[in-house]
Amino acid sequence: MTPNRFLQKHVHDLHGLQVDYAFLRNSQGYPEILTGDIDLLVKITDLNEVYQYYKKLRREEIRVVQIIKRRRDLYVMLFFPQGGERKFLVLEYYTGIVFRGQVVVPGERFLKTCDVDGVWRRLSDSVSISYTFFHYILYKGYLPSKYQEAFNKHTLDVGIIAEVFSFIDVAPDSAESKLVLKSPAILRSRILKKISRIGTIFSYARQFAGLRREGLGCALKVNPADTQAVMEFADKFHLYRPAHRYVVKSNRFFSALTAFLIYILGGLAVLPDPKIVRRGSAELYFEEKVASLG
Repeated sequence: MTPNRFLQKHVHDLHGLQVDYAFLRNSQGYPEILTGDIDLLVKITDLNEVYQYYKKLRREEIRVVQIIKRRRDLYVMLFFPQGGERKFLVLEYYTGIVFRGQVVVPGERFLKTCDVDGVWRRLSDSVSISYTFFHYILYKGYLPSKYQEAFNKHTLDVGIIAEVFSFIDVAPDSAESKLVLKSPAILRSRILKKISRIGTIFSYARQFAGLRREGLGCALKVNPADTQAVMEFADKFHLYRPAHRYVVKSNRFFSALTAFLIYILGGLAVLPDPKIVRRGSAELYFEEKVASLG
């Protein structure tokens, strides 16, 4: 089984399970051409169905390395022993534009207007870039350059804009709305002010209370000269929980404590270790780590 073949099978399986889904972005060329991770939009009522699907996967051909299930999203990291040139695949399932466990824009209505080609269901270009724009503004504070061309080419979806403005109490046609859209920093600041701190605390509390072995992360010792390559590989394929990837450099006690916290949060702690003399490819480090887990 390869990641390409799995994705082909997966969409047919979702269709058979009557899961309502759509690819969020970067889906041109699927399943033959895969770049980074796979982002899908699903109904919140279908999220557990997708989770159970992965719990039942045959382990001979596919290794489920990590599953992080939260109330409004699902992260899955897969390893394909016979995958050929590419052995890792990450799929992330979202139920809308969600930040710190709180819904900014519900996603269910987008599923009703997606482009359908057999079992391949994709968001329209305007909805896709709108979702991508607001998602990255919240999580990074800016839109990555690789999406800039699509952002310039397509008009933002008026429905999504209206829901964001409703969330931050801004009139859609006001002078303030134009200012907010032109400044990512102001837009992010206004949304953050509306995010409930208590809601955020409860979201993290639920996350800790719901910790499962399947959601644990990775502490990876590497040759110091390989550190950057390992981080770049993890970033490219979104290995382990994306918001918690760090290079840990400090005294022995603090680094061990930091690595442990990253590990239980499902993240990746890369620990440069001078005792590791042998250089290795970035992918091989991860392959060996997965193999060591049994």
